[in-house]
Amino acid sequence: MSFNDLYKSVLDDNTLASEIVKIQKVFLDTTSFHSKDDILAFVNSNKLLKIISINGEEELFTSHENNPNIYFANKNNKMFKIGDNVLKVLEDGKVYTNCKNYNKLKNIQVQSINQISDKDIKVFDSYNSNSFENKTMNYYFNHTEDVLGCGLGRRYIYKTGISTSGTQNRTRLYLITRLHTDPEFDVNSQYGTVTLPEDSYFYVECEIRNAVRTWGIWIPASRTTNANINLTISIRKDSNNWEDYVYTRTISGTGHLIEREIDKWDISGIAFNRFIKSYNVSFKTPSIPQTTASCN
Repeated sequence: MSFNDLYKSVLDDNTLASEIVKIQKVFLDTTSFHSKDDILAFVNSNKLLKIISINGEEELFTSHENNPNIYFANKNNKMFKIGDNVLKVLEDGKVYTNCKNYNKLKNIQVQSINQISDKDIKVFDSYNSNSFENKTMNYYFNHTEDVLGCGLGRRYIYKTGISTSGTQNRTRLYLITRLHTDPEFDVNSQYGTVTLPEDSYFYVECEIRNAVRTWGIWIPASRTTNANINLTISIRKDSNNWEDYVYTRTISGTGHLIEREIDKWDISGIAFNRFIKSYNVSFKTPSIPQTTASCN
């Protein structure tokens, strides 16, 4: 289920997701801020918000927005329970302990798994903030230029559209090829051929992010967006067998984040590699003219 699908369902609960939605409702309202000081005051009053500067461009960033655990974690302490253990969501991963140590975990004052020193609290998993494949601040905001091209080694595409007049609007389209494995292991960062475990599948993810520049800061903005995608992925299924998969999609929606998972294939137990062979994409919003990119 996408973030947009969950938007209304979490408004009245006590999850971290509900808190993020309530905060985002404020900055998605274009009448909320009358000065840059208003924006800064709002950010300073919400621990989930940050303003980051990349090459002189300031961006409003919502922590944990893409972390699926926000739909389980309590909004006050970012914790949730599984069996006899309690888990806590940190900036770069999750930590856990036995339920008898609940208060100890609740009261830790750290944001990184690397700062954990208590022997009763263990690392459950980690997110590499420098890895493209993880949805982190670096994933979305450290790319000031388009990332395009096809051929061996290409696994993702960025394309940016900018309004040509009036208020500055921006739309970025991301196409990312992904692997899911169970149990999970780091195959997304490996560009060579890997043999996958059972319960593995391949999919393509499309995300469209809209923003408006308000008082010098890029802020997420709700826009009606239409996109057309024609994408060919070449998948290696064994040492001598490459097979092409063609994705042709029309995607439309309204919001600051429009995301879709495009198809899915079981690839359990095979020697696997993949790359983007060709693409032709286009998108537009009421503020941004038709924007296109292609590679063959």
